[in-house]
Amino acid sequence: MSDDPKITASTIQLATLYGGGITGFISLIMAFFPFFNGDFLSAGICLLAAALSFGLMANAVLREGLMH
Repeated sequence: MSDDPKITASTIQLATLYGGGITGFISLIMAFFPFFNGDFLSAGICLLAAALSFGLMANAVLREGLMH
């Protein structure tokens, strides 16, 4: 690992971007199954996980780093 803080911050942001994207999309897809079965609490929890994941991903991207 490099001692350069800009490289370290970019690495963390990229890991958050890919990890958050994968988790968010999987949570969105998995929310359909309980929704169609009538288990709305489980669907809401999956949607909450997707929203948290996409929110963290947006926070990492819009901070100083990938977009600047």
